[in-house]
Amino acid sequence: MNTGTGNPRTGKDRALRSTTGLPFKLGLIAVGALALALAGCGGSSVAKPTTTTKAGVTTTTKAGKSKVTTTTKAPTTTTQPSSKTVAFSGSYSGTAAMLIDNTGTSGTATITSITGSGSGTLVGASSVSGSGKTGTDKGECPTGAPLTGTGSIQSSQGKITFTVTQSQSSGCSNGYSGAVTVTFHGVLVATGGTGTANDASGTLDFHGTLHLKGTSGHQSGSYTVTLSGTLKVKG
Repeated sequence: MNTGTGNPRTGKDRALRSTTGLPFKLGLIAVGALALALAGCGGSSVAKPTTTTKAGVTTTTKAGKSKVTTTTKAPTTTTQPSSKTVAFSGSYSGTAAMLIDNTGTSGTATITSITGSGSGTLVGASSVSGSGKTGTDKGECPTGAPLTGTGSIQSSQGKITFTVTQSQSSGCSNGYSGAVTVTFHGVLVATGGTGTANDASGTLDFHGTLHLKGTSGHQSGSYTVTLSGTLKVKG
């Protein structure tokens, strides 16, 4: 029986564990570190691709490589409508209402409304409307009174707007009252349009007659007028 030195085999096992325990632990640590390193390398080799888009340029990065795709946007262009020149002619008839004031040395006639219908190039069967102003003379046959105004010719196809310039009206009556036939002529300046007369410009000469029953106060009478000239339209 050995009571002094203990179990010899047990002592040997302890010695073995004391000499091999540290390297064994270090070996495990080294293996773990190597595994982590390999895992890190493997992760970088299968990195997910990244895509960045900026100002029409798309950049895709995959496994350390870049691929650049450039997208070009076609420029936006606006096509302006072409212009064409049209010989215009038309004739209209209707009613003109006015207020004639002869109280001064030279009177005035305010044309409150002009309405009528007829037909014209570009617009076909159409209506005319307008208003204006002219002068009067107390003589029996006033001549050269200026005529100004604005108006339009309109149909379902298009519309022409205009102003009246370089115009005159004249008429003769028996004395200072009574029926009178007024002749008028001048120039219409087209100021715009729509439809078949889109953005109309140009000038039209007009000639017409107006029949009135009197030469003072509120008067209304029938008229006829013809138009001719050249217009430029778009479309």
